[in-house]
Amino acid sequence: MANIFGELAYKIWDGEFVEDQTDEIHRRTQTDYISGWLESNVGQLNILLDSSLSTSSTGISTEQEAIFYELYMVHWYKKQSRNVLKGIASSSDFISIRDQDSMITRNNRNESAKTYYNLVKSSQERIDKLVQTYKTYQFNAVGPLQVAGNDAEA
Repeated sequence: MANIFGELAYKIWDGEFVEDQTDEIHRRTQTDYISGWLESNVGQLNILLDSSLSTSSTGISTEQEAIFYELYMVHWYKKQSRNVLKGIASSSDFISIRDQDSMITRNNRNESAKTYYNLVKSSQERIDKLVQTYKTYQFNAVGPLQVAGNDAEA
C-alpha cells in the first residue's frame, strides 16, 4: 500500500484500533479494508471540500487527511451501532438476572447504541468544523476576487 489511502489507513488503524496482541497479518488485512473504503469514498471528501482528488492522486493535505479520517470514523461508528441494534432485535430482554447467590448481567445494548450515536454526532460536528476551517483557509489563500473603491490601484 504505497498510495495515499494506504498510508492514511495505517494512521487510522494505529490511532484508533491497534491492540497489544495484533499480529502483522491482522493489521494488514484491516488496513487493506480501510484503504479500500477510503478509495471508494473519495467522492464524499471531494463533495465536502469542493476538491478533485482521485484514486491516482499523489498527495493529500494534512487538513484533507484529518477530514477523511473523521469521515471513516463516522462510517465505523454507524456500522458498530447497526451491529449493536441487530443484537437487540435477536436477543432476550433481560439486563440482569439474580438467583439467590448468583447474578448474570449483560450489557445494555440500548445504551451501547446510544453511545455510538453520540460518537457519530461528535465526529460529524468535528467534520463540520474542519470543513468550515478548510474552506475559509482556501478562500483566504486565493485573496480578494475584486478590488473596488479607494483600495483600487490607479
